[in-house]
Amino acid sequence: MITSYSTFWKTQYIRLVSNREQLWSHLDMYNLSNQQFTQRPKTHLWSIDEILRHMLASEVMYIHQKFDHSVPVPSFGVGAQWVGKYKLKTNEASHYSLIDIKNLACEITDKSVQFFNSAEDQIFQVLVKAPWGEEMTFNELLEHFSYHEAYHCGQVHYLMNLIGDPLQVERIPFSRSG
Repeated sequence: MITSYSTFWKTQYIRLVSNREQLWSHLDMYNLSNQQFTQRPKTHLWSIDEILRHMLASEVMYIHQKFDHSVPVPSFGVGAQWVGKYKLKTNEASHYSLIDIKNLACEITDKSVQFFNSAEDQIFQVLVKAPWGEEMTFNELLEHFSYHEAYHCGQVHYLMNLIGDPLQVERIPFSRSG
């Protein structure tokens, strides 16, 4: 049972940042070329830099804009809309380097940490409007935010696997014991 939403979400956010930093580390090890980092695998799929920027823009929309209406819509985000059951219509945007995205992430993370450090429990029960228009408690919106982050981290790892294994990691075959 959660006794404090504030403590719970502060802890969850620390985990999210740790996972994100692990993703940065993996991207650093891959030492991707600009083309590998910015090229879309298909015209309707995002590149790695677009996914990372989308994740950061979403954090601004899910957290920063909910209680500070002076926060502008992120200009670095990547617009998309569903056009079919599984296809997105994506807008082309300027690409960012990994270092630019990491710097942007530091700014956004600092602001989110400040928010969670000062948040009182009652704020998590406030009704807010999700980026897609649905009304829900801030607590419920943060649940969506954490699932959203995990989904897109998985997408980045998938794209890294499509690029190949430049690290030449020795893989141990799976075997069932017992």
